[in-house]
Amino acid sequence: MVRHNGPDRSGIYGPPDLYFWVTSKAKKTTKYIRFVYVKRRTEHLKAHQKAEIGFLNDELNLKARVLRLKEVN
Repeated sequence: MVRHNGPDRSGIYGPPDLYFWVTSKAKKTTKYIRFVYVKRRTEHLKAHQKAEIGFLNDELNLKARVLRLKEVN
């Protein structure tokens, strides 16, 4: 949170849209987690969102990705 609340990030809203986790009922532990940005097919990631995915993946060794929606009429 310190990173997100820093003065150099005012006006930047970059946390992912969704947070998923899978737990093991037998062991009562979290097996894995995933952070997800949700975008339309034509919607682009902003630079700070790309940086956030990189930070989560590379610095924190967490899984983060983009989920592209396919809209149906």
